[in-house]
Amino acid sequence: MESSGTVGSGRGTSVVVSFACPDEATGISTAALTRLLDASERARLTRIVSAAVSRQFLVAHALLRVSLSRHLAIPPAEWRFARSHTGRPVISGPVEPTSLSFSLTHTSGLVMCAVSDDHTVGIDAERIDAEANFALLVPQVLSPHEASLWTAADVSSRAKRFHQLWALKESLLKAAGLGLRMAPSRISFELAEGSPPSAERLPEELGSVDDWSFFVSEPTPAHACALAVKAPSFDFARVEWREVSTEELVESALGRFDEVVLAGAAHASVNPTNSRVADRCL
Repeated sequence: MESSGTVGSGRGTSVVVSFACPDEATGISTAALTRLLDASERARLTRIVSAAVSRQFLVAHALLRVSLSRHLAIPPAEWRFARSHTGRPVISGPVEPTSLSFSLTHTSGLVMCAVSDDHTVGIDAERIDAEANFALLVPQVLSPHEASLWTAADVSSRAKRFHQLWALKESLLKAAGLGLRMAPSRISFELAEGSPPSAERLPEELGSVDDWSFFVSEPTPAHACALAVKAPSFDFARVEWREVSTEELVESALGRFDEVVLAGAAHASVNPTNSRVADRCL
């Protein structure tokens, strides 16, 4: 699932991005993590045919629950989710929705979750595929401005640049609650090496380009990640990057969440480009 939603009131003012490697999940750990899911999530899990995608879904949803519980003292298995009228995932219990914003993404080899106390967030991760059908994808995903710059770029950098732009657009659309109901080619970004990305043009439905801040990272050399925050000139130094192991998620599933929260403090503020996940999720 790739999603964003809002609920509750938490602690702190930064955005916390948690990430994990779904491929670490074994038969024993998947059985434990399934205990965190509600009946609806379990039903969706059983309908997934691919074992790899099933692990992504399971680890991503367990990660979301544990991440939300770090902000509000609620056991991870007690969270309940519903869909808004636009299809955006929202918290339906056990607390009344207020201001806690969350976003979830999973792709081959990586799951990520962003949670913020006071800003709407969207996150997306894409596995970089140098063999993608760019002749088909570029007109569908990139704006004419982006496509012209992409075509002029060095061939060796095109795959990474394309997936960064794709992740930026999905992170923004998820934060706005639109998903892929808006053609990504209607959104245009400036993406220059060494500078933070910025929106060059946004459709009216997304507001002003000055309403948003964006960040790109490479959690592993094989992945492009983008984070959208609905706040002007957001200081991305306030983002905490938290690496979460499958063992931590299993401990939460087994009811030792308080111990996991305390131990998890040691994983805060890791460098997303220099982490153990970077070695394990390739």
